[in-house]
Amino acid sequence: MKNFILFILLSVLFSSNGMAQSENKEIIIGCWEVRQVIFTKKFKGPEDAAMEAMGATVCFDKQGKFLNKNGETTIKGSYSLSENGRTIYQNSDDESASEIGVKNEDVPGEIIMLSQTELQVEAEGLILYFRRSEQ
Repeated sequence: MKNFILFILLSVLFSSNGMAQSENKEIIIGCWEVRQVIFTKKFKGPEDAAMEAMGATVCFDKQGKFLNKNGETTIKGSYSLSENGRTIYQNSDDESASEIGVKNEDVPGEIIMLSQTELQVEAEGLILYFRRSEQ
């Protein structure tokens, strides 16, 4: 259950205010570390789910692939941005998702803010605050 919640917390990603798709597509490339998680709705799950997500890293490459790492848990897959560059969709690979018991499905998120150093994403009743990582 905790791994499923981590997957949701980390996979629920993105859409941007005021940036074109091409700008978001370039800026999002690289690795991002979860620095804060805020629940905007009542959360049904372990109270420590937000703490477990802290320090997790999500990396995006130019080929549309992503990698979520949190301790021993790794999830790989593909991502794409919406036409307007404000929403990101992720699909986990069957193998990496099935290892922790999650479904391979699109999990869209709205990018609240995206800069060279910070990323804020809102989706599914939470806001994830990321800072660019050196990885």
